Amino acid sequence: MITGTSVASIAIATGDNTFTTQANLAFAVGQTVTIISAVKATGGSSLAWMAGTVKSYNPTTGDLVVTVISFNLAGTFAAWVITVYEANEIDLTTVQNAIAYLPEMMTAPPSLIQRLVTSSSSFIQTHLDRIFTIKTCTENRNGNGHAVMPFYDYPVVALNSLTIDGRSISPYVQGSGSIGYLFDIKTLYLKNGVFEKGIQNIAINYDAGYQTIPYEIEQVTIDLIALKYKQRERIGLLSVHMGTETTTYSRTDLTDDAKKLLQQYQRVAPI
Repeated sequence: MITGTSVASIAIATGDNTFTTQANLAFAVGQTVTIISAVKATGGSSLAWMAGTVKSYNPTTGDLVVTVISFNLAGTFAAWVITVYEANEIDLTTVQNAIAYLPEMMTAPPSLIQRLVTSSSSFIQTHLDRIFTIKTCTENRNGNGHAVMPFYDYPVVALNSLTIDGRSISPYVQGSGSIGYLFDIKTLYLKNGVFEKGIQNIAINYDAGYQTIPYEIEQVTIDLIALKYKQRERIGLLSVHMGTETTTYSRTDLTDDAKKLLQQYQRVAPI
């Protein structure tokens, strides 16, 4: 976590705001930050805050420019504490994109939206039994006696090593006549050889995941964030009666359309 402070009085507003904070901090362009004032509004009980992204930072002077996209109060405040969001590596979207989809979240504490981003991302990836961000995977598999073996995780972007019965296998070289491997995003192939039968005798190390999260996966995640945000004020409530009308609330985390869309990303255990 990165934290800086600024004593200047600054009016809360969207757009670029400049704060003079400490020098030689680790702020970087594109980071998402919360800016909270330690001074409460007159007669108020809530701390004022803004949230946005770092546009620039001068490590020599400490000048920090933040593009503010959300806030909770109006007015001019001082004694700011500036903190980088603790985004999780499994997040499938960003706080900014979630707020852009449901602007009423602009008035919520930034820490709440970040928590919803991470919890919704975790829910979807648990539902699909896979992680979408790029990671290094190690598999120990039983040799099948064939020249084809599906990866457990995908899409594969790099194969780091392959051993069969402790013997290192190199990438296939056209016309060499030697055993070698080829691969695509889901499958590993052997040329001039097979995955010799055995128990846990195949060791594979590879990188798999998406450089950019698929748009439809991010949108389903944002939909879930918006739903959970709206549900927080009616936890355990099934319906509300107003005169002769009754409003019934949905109790489903994912819509049928979302479930159908996610089916194509469901991991199937390799044979």
